[in-house]
Amino acid sequence: LHLMADGAEAPDLDAVRGAALGLAGINAESMVRDNTWAFIDAGVRIERAVTTLWLLDCLFSGEVSMLAEDQIAEMAMLVGDSLITHHRRAAVGAEPARPGHAAVALLVADPTNPRSVAFQLARLSEDLVMIEDQHCADRVQDLLTEVSALTQHVTNTTWEQVRDQLKDAEQQLRALSDEMFQRHFRRTLPRVFTTTSWLSPVEPRLRG
Repeated sequence: LHLMADGAEAPDLDAVRGAALGLAGINAESMVRDNTWAFIDAGVRIERAVTTLWLLDCLFSGEVSMLAEDQIAEMAMLVGDSLITHHRRAAVGAEPARPGHAAVALLVADPTNPRSVAFQLARLSEDLVMIEDQHCADRVQDLLTEVSALTQHVTNTTWEQVRDQLKDAEQQLRALSDEMFQRHFRRTLPRVFTTTSWLSPVEPRLRG
């Protein structure tokens, strides 16, 4: 991205994508499930959930025609790796009829979709339990309850109210990320430098 912004030759995005997928595969299939893995996975879950909430808020920023809304929803599903599921469910009438409602239901509130916000929150809660941070895990569970409820009333809620709920969830996640940093990664004591004897110059020993 920096190369593209500087006007230099565009990087090979397929190579970048392949490297990212390889790293994700190593993380998913080869890392021991310890605290280190839990912190890495927690970061992934937070970033994915925040990005999805932000994307939907941007895409559905105002009233549009039904045709435009359908195109926007298709774009959201594509970015969220959920387009095939969306088409399959739409064909059998297993999701809300309005495209925007279907996008929120599938990408935010559906606990069975591995790309949804609800799915990320459930995994994030498990990660926090693994690192024994029950306080943050309880906060995530409360947010998960709020997010999951969107499916039940999204069809009877105005877009402005839906966007307010998406923004609120995004802000809560960002605040949670900051709190996790303070609780687990912030240095609580100043770094102290000491001079040890092996750093002091000594006279060379003479043989003989």
